Amino acid sequence: MVNTPQEPDLDLLFKAAKRAHDRGNLKDALDLYKTIGDKNPYYPGLDIHMRALEMEMTRGFGHPDRRSEPARQPAPTARPQSTRTAGRPTRHTNPYLLYGILTFLPAVILTLILARLLDSDLILTWLLVINVITFLVYAYDKLISPTETVRVPELVLLMAVAGGAFVGALLARLLFRHKTRKLSFRFWFWMAAFICIAWVALKYVRF
Repeated sequence: MVNTPQEPDLDLLFKAAKRAHDRGNLKDALDLYKTIGDKNPYYPGLDIHMRALEMEMTRGFGHPDRRSEPARQPAPTARPQSTRTAGRPTRHTNPYLLYGILTFLPAVILTLILARLLDSDLILTWLLVINVITFLVYAYDKLISPTETVRVPELVLLMAVAGGAFVGALLARLLFRHKTRKLSFRFWFWMAAFICIAWVALKYVRF
């Protein structure tokens, strides 16, 4: 994500939310996490912390605002290091640019190489390659969803579908149960699928 002047403010809000969570002020922590999500839904660690907090609030901890409970003492051991491995995108990386290049640049290169080697139709080769790559991108996004690694932006996933990868994306969603519950994504997925089917039909279907 491109750095903005708001990034330090989000860092402060995230630290405040974690402190509220550690002290047992679950409602305050949830409100702060939601505020961060409204400003930057791809903020690293936000999804996993919100899910953990919501699970804690629904497992019988009582009212979300637990100010009356004593603050939990931190463990005496040192805080573990981040599980993010070297080479993975960080919050200082623009995910639109990064994942856009990783998705479409290999597809273009492989299409040109295969079409030349096999002397095949360029568009058919593109459809084959982009569907395979998009399937792998959806699988990767599902794999990193529980981690703090920057996720693949939905815009990149949808552009791949509109660009011809409807079949690969649909198979990945069904196989990995990925992006199947979010209503807004489902709507735009089928809009992108319509665009894909329409231009392929105009290219190859004779009326």
